[in-house]
Amino acid sequence: MFVWQLTKPQHIVVVGGSDNFKSPGGKVLQNLIASFDGRISVLNPKHKKIQGLDSFATVAELSPVDMAIFAIPARFIPPLVGELGHSKQTKAFIVLSAGFAEDSPKGKALEAELLAQVQKVGGQLIGPNCIGLITPNFNAAFTTPIPKPAPNGIDLISSSGATAVFIMEMAMKQGLHINNLYSVGNAAQIGIEEVLAHLDTLPNECEQSHLKLLYLESLRDPTMFLKHARSLVSKGYRVLVLKAGRTQAGSRAASSHTGALASPDVAVDSLFQKAGVLRCENRQELVSMAILYTLGVNEGLNIGIVTHAGGPAVILTDALASQGFTVPELRNDSLAGVLLSGSSVGNPIDILATGKRSELNAALHWLVYHCEEVDSVVVIFGSPGLNSVSDEYALILEYLHNSPKPIYPILPSVLNANDEMQAFVAGGGVFFYDESVFAAALERAAWAELPSSHTQNFETPQRILLANFGGGAYLSARETEHLLAWAGIRQATAREVHTLEAAKKVACEIGFPLVIKVIGPVHKTEMGGVVLNIQNLRALQAAYKRLSTIVGVSGILIQTMHTGMELYVGGKREAQFGNLLLFGQGGIYLESIQDTACLLGPVSENEVLAAFRKLRVFPIWNGLRRQKGIPLNELARIICQVSLLLEVYPQIVELDLNPLIVHNDEIVVVDARIRLA
Repeated sequence: MFVWQLTKPQHIVVVGGSDNFKSPGGKVLQNLIASFDGRISVLNPKHKKIQGLDSFATVAELSPVDMAIFAIPARFIPPLVGELGHSKQTKAFIVLSAGFAEDSPKGKALEAELLAQVQKVGGQLIGPNCIGLITPNFNAAFTTPIPKPAPNGIDLISSSGATAVFIMEMAMKQGLHINNLYSVGNAAQIGIEEVLAHLDTLPNECEQSHLKLLYLESLRDPTMFLKHARSLVSKGYRVLVLKAGRTQAGSRAASSHTGALASPDVAVDSLFQKAGVLRCENRQELVSMAILYTLGVNEGLNIGIVTHAGGPAVILTDALASQGFTVPELRNDSLAGVLLSGSSVGNPIDILATGKRSELNAALHWLVYHCEEVDSVVVIFGSPGLNSVSDEYALILEYLHNSPKPIYPILPSVLNANDEMQAFVAGGGVFFYDESVFAAALERAAWAELPSSHTQNFETPQRILLANFGGGAYLSARETEHLLAWAGIRQATAREVHTLEAAKKVACEIGFPLVIKVIGPVHKTEMGGVVLNIQNLRALQAAYKRLSTIVGVSGILIQTMHTGMELYVGGKREAQFGNLLLFGQGGIYLESIQDTACLLGPVSENEVLAAFRKLRVFPIWNGLRRQKGIPLNELARIICQVSLLLEVYPQIVELDLNPLIVHNDEIVVVDARIRLA
């Protein structure tokens, strides 16, 4: 938790404060003077007075200071931090200055020195290379816009100062308030994870925003992030994240399907999913989701629409219908006598471009108070530029504040109705510019899943000591068989052989039809290293002789033949994140179709069953058009057992079960690879 000096200081000194409002030192001082009720001092040896405040030449002249804000060249900061901490009991430091780790190796060393000084005095550091901190108690940022903190606003936490400014501009323009801004910059000490931990540990009686918006470029501590983000979500807060860096510069050769599919960004997505965090793709989506949650999300899927322009209503109706919502057919003939001639009294209700406040009120009143067929109401209202729409916007604002159903305003006239929009926002309104953006946000919110409250309780059983297995990066077929059997995962009967005579003997023991596979090469199918449906010894002999000539073959696997739907289950240890579980349609289509789900382990069966529904293949798995589906509970059990293997055996870094065959209500593994670190 943050020290009180960082959130509720009584005395703040701006080191490098100036009269130049276009410099960080001058602007942050101006913002502090306008927002902070406590004492403000300036440390600047060039002036006696700055912006009407006393300016001191040395630290020795200052009285005890709670917080120091630095806007001076980087090289001067570390010694001043030490001096302030030791002689003036300063515990909170905000470093706006750049020139640290983001700049050069020399800057990186300077940042390490800065952090060491902060830690020596038991302090806490925001930055360096940040735009500052805004709380309900003070504005210690040097940028605009300047938000007016409000408990019903949002908490914004950002790695990038510029991105934070752009998000604030967009959010405030559409009516959102900013309660707290944490710009962490280089995050030498306090990063996004630490801010979340602070918010999570605030006492229940402490008011904070129920919306947390995050912009992050990397995760330093995924475990801390998961713990506190999940905790905040479980308490009823919404956490929305814009995470940069989806793509990888370059590619790596993967030794398994799981290695190819489980990229670091897949791990990030899995982490967010487990935490109940909603990932957004851009600033617009981030702000749109915040607006939607501010307005409230109704569980019902039936939408009523009021408009004075037919085109946007048609666009919205199409967008809603394509995303699973219903714009029910309605008709209220009593409206026909109230609305202008030619108006549509169905749904959408179109009051025409010449419709005014009275017509808008009639349509809204009926949908909100008398139409049980709709759960929420969208009102699209712009301006053709003929008249002011201030009366209509004031009416929408009244419904926004008083309606028992969610009201979603879409105000598209960014020029013709700009003044009316500003008045709407000043009155506490929030709105969308575009109907398609609104529909996409509503779809994401309607199907967003909170983190599962069920957690698999693993009892650590007696382990099979992997250290006793043979050397090499991969377990042998025999070793893999032992490990999967211990985990209770059924496998096709198989034997490894090294001579044709041994192959014939095994074939007679386990019976035809058979499959034979090469042992050694990574991608057996691509090399022609698999022969299916061998019915007799003659076919076995021909296949054995051909496979034996493939380069890199260390043995031949004789296996019982199974037919049916092919599935895939994989596991991978991802640095910092933990264990990833991947699953979906298997066989040769795995990487070409890539219809897979990914969860962060450990997982419960309920969590896995919920994830199945996100797969495109799920309708087939579930039994499409009276066709028999697959045993979903058994597949979920197998995935949980793979999760258990990865938890119990940290030596396993990749595990592939591909394919598993569904046959007669059973699931059998017919090919498995397990790689050890």
